Amino acid sequence: IQKLLTQAHKKFNGSHAQASHLCMDKFATGEAMKPLKKYGIHTAEKIVFPLSHFKNFSTTQWASFWSQLKKDLHASSIIIKPTDDGCSAGICRMISAKDLQAYIAFANKNALEIPAGTLTDQHGIIEMPSQPMQHVLFERFVETDKPRVINNKLIWNKKTNWIEVTTGVIGHAKKLHALSPSLTVSHSHVLSLEEKFQGGTGVNITPPPQPHVSKKALEEAKKRIEIAANTLGIEGYARLDAFMHTQTGEIIIIEANTLPALTPSTVIFHQSLEENPPIYPRQFLEKLIELGKTA
Repeated sequence: IQKLLTQAHKKFNGSHAQASHLCMDKFATGEAMKPLKKYGIHTAEKIVFPLSHFKNFSTTQWASFWSQLKKDLHASSIIIKPTDDGCSAGICRMISAKDLQAYIAFANKNALEIPAGTLTDQHGIIEMPSQPMQHVLFERFVETDKPRVINNKLIWNKKTNWIEVTTGVIGHAKKLHALSPSLTVSHSHVLSLEEKFQGGTGVNITPPPQPHVSKKALEEAKKRIEIAANTLGIEGYARLDAFMHTQTGEIIIIEANTLPALTPSTVIFHQSLEENPPIYPRQFLEKLIELGKTA
């Protein structure tokens, strides 16, 4: 649609087709981030395989593939996800070759969900992509601190000094401004679609609270988010998901959403309110329209 609008010389909100095409491919996004390591911007190691690779695998082959995969990614557990689907569809953590075999079976059946309890330590159902998957991406699982909100009280279980954040950016191409990152708190290893978009379900804390996250680290992370977004060719507005080091502000880019949802529960509105002076929701939407008109 973005490409068609450009060809018709019609203005629109957000990035153009080239940036969206890049960011929809999680592997390509990771490859684009590799030259930014010198700036403290990283990407988790990734490997892509076509679903056809696993056709007629024997029990021995599943075990052998799993063992080699852990070795190649330097990981004890692994995240699997579609290469070209947004949000949290089809994303889960695998602990064993049995988990991998089960996931591939559901993917080959074009299942809309994986029932709760199918995979090791799986909490709730895993919603799968609505379109048939052609490839799967394997990524090293990044162990994070475990913040939880219980009875409106923040419980912070410190493990690695890494946390998961999501950060909105807004502005013209190459001049993007990062809003305040939000700490994402999930009940499982990855955020569900409900936690992301259904009001009253997910927990986001904007900005991540001190003293658990230093103010300096937060500012450094925002600068790095801007560099990453500008490198990807993003313009208008977008939201980048990343792991952030709570003391250094280094980031590990997960993915970039070039056309993020704008539901009432979308955290980008909360982040805008953290600006000085605050940007209220209507102002934010008017800014998006203005940026589209001047693209």
